[in-house]
Amino acid sequence: MDLSDYIDKTRKLIYETIDEEIPKLPGKKDSPEVFARQAMRYLITNKNGSLSRPLLLKATSDMYGISDSISLPLGFTAEAIHCASLILDDLGCMDDARTRRGKRCTHLQYGNATANMVVHKLKDLATQIIIDSYLLDSDVIIALSSEIGSTSLRMFEGQNADLRGKDTSIEALIQMYSDKTSALLSYSLAAPAIVAEEEEEVEILKEIGNNLGIWYQINDDIMDISMTSKEAGKTTGTDEKSLVVVHGMDIANRLKMEYYEKTIEGLESLSGDNEILSRIIKHKMESSRAH
Repeated sequence: MDLSDYIDKTRKLIYETIDEEIPKLPGKKDSPEVFARQAMRYLITNKNGSLSRPLLLKATSDMYGISDSISLPLGFTAEAIHCASLILDDLGCMDDARTRRGKRCTHLQYGNATANMVVHKLKDLATQIIIDSYLLDSDVIIALSSEIGSTSLRMFEGQNADLRGKDTSIEALIQMYSDKTSALLSYSLAAPAIVAEEEEEVEILKEIGNNLGIWYQINDDIMDISMTSKEAGKTTGTDEKSLVVVHGMDIANRLKMEYYEKTIEGLESLSGDNEILSRIIKHKMESSRAH
């Protein structure tokens, strides 16, 4: 299958799923219910998003023959948690960002209080979708609920380390990246293996997600100092504690290549037909390596 066609088709399915899970509400825009719903939809329906997490979850699900009726709602849970984390990161008390995905940040568009409520609502909705699924066995629901819970906790630890951590050694920064960024990528890749009860591959996929996330964050650090906010589609130049700023571009590029190679090695260790998944990950990494 042509990769571009697969990605375009899957993106369309993901946005359709988002509309099903968070439908528009009729009524006046200034009514509390409509205002809150618009705020919930603001970032997650923004077509400038990469949708990397639900896309990876869908590709891994296809590898295991999991139906769209299961994989697409699960993909929504990954994107909902991701968007919640972005809204939180952008707040004035966090990164104090101005733009996200080429538009004003949620807290600037709808206010800090509403943005905070959206964060909680998106995370709660993601959990509820898993718990309420009638297509999954109870053991799988418990395992997925545990996984999404531990993922959220790791993301909290990563954000806390970013905000308050004093240790800027390479090891500490890599651990922060693993918690803040890799955790949700690991969930996105491992969730289908949990559904398919492929226990041996759950850990392999988590490790692929871990290495991919660290690679992504290092790459993001490089883009942060080499691209304008307009080019990146988000506020840049604000991270004073990144690996690039603290340890320099040479070390950042060396580690970026190291985690690129680890990700590829992990993909090669998977069994089954993982061609689409491998092509998507390689495409995303290769298309960003020049930055």
